[in-house]
Amino acid sequence: MRVVIAVKAEGEQIYPGPFGHSPFFAIYRKTGAGWEREALLENPYAREEGGQKGQKLLALFGPADYWIGARFGHGHGHRHQPPAPHRVTRAATVTEALKEV
Repeated sequence: MRVVIAVKAEGEQIYPGPFGHSPFFAIYRKTGAGWEREALLENPYAREEGGQKGQKLLALFGPADYWIGARFGHGHGHRHQPPAPHRVTRAATVTEALKEV
């Protein structure tokens, strides 16, 4: 299993805003020994709005079983659906979010 988590700059705390505006993304892969971080990627599209942003992020991450974040979309009467399965988390840390998967 491979997941992408919206995180703050240090890579351990969940980013509290919309997934696509996260400054960084931590990519984890589940192995026989547990979760291993594969990469910590800076988000080059953090300031972009809508449009093809979801497809750009999909190309940046590659295939993943889930995108995990505190929020998806802005809640301004419209909702941007990510082009990948996603999970909303209330966890504060990556460790807590990975326990939910």
